[in-house]
Amino acid sequence: MFSPNEEFVVTTSTDSTARVWDTNTGRSLAVLRGHTGSVNSARFSPDSEFVITGSADNTARIWEVAPGHSTTILSGHTEAVTSAIFNTDGKWIVTGNADGTAQVWDASTGAPKFDLRGHTKPITSALFSPNGQWVITASADGTAHLWEAATGRSVIVLNEDTAPLTSAAFSPDSKRIVTASADGTARLFACELCRPLVDLLILADTRVTRD
Repeated sequence: MFSPNEEFVVTTSTDSTARVWDTNTGRSLAVLRGHTGSVNSARFSPDSEFVITGSADNTARIWEVAPGHSTTILSGHTEAVTSAIFNTDGKWIVTGNADGTAQVWDASTGAPKFDLRGHTKPITSALFSPNGQWVITASADGTAHLWEAATGRSVIVLNEDTAPLTSAAFSPDSKRIVTASADGTARLFACELCRPLVDLLILADTRVTRD
């Protein structure tokens, strides 16, 4: 995974480490050591100064890119952390768990904000929308759930597929969602709820007028 400034790449490994690499020279800049299980996920913060990793040891860790020290451990997961990512301003983190839950965390303190519960099988991906208002989670239970990022409230369940979902992602404007399934299909959803608040008010007014 590239850093936002494109100066670094981070890779994960089954040897319990992640590595940060210089994209100009190909040189290894830091080995992120501290996990005791396979590292399943690694993403940079928006300012490219930190990395968040998720591991089979049931923890996520925040690291300084230079010199590669772990600054914060996000503990409390009951099973392997399958995904971990910052939001667009770097203030919050969402982690996905093999027990079917996701968690939102304060990136500055490592304190949990709330749990996202509703899936019945492992989370395969979890991320924030580009506008920061939503979280989308995909699961091996064949569903994707849309959550309100500020409250953790479940907004809608998408897909309800028979095959496991492998990932879900937002469009750059946060108004569409794409899901990918283990059966080889992908689905695109138009998300009215993901519009900015002013558009929601206009839409609601239009509907009331028509009625």
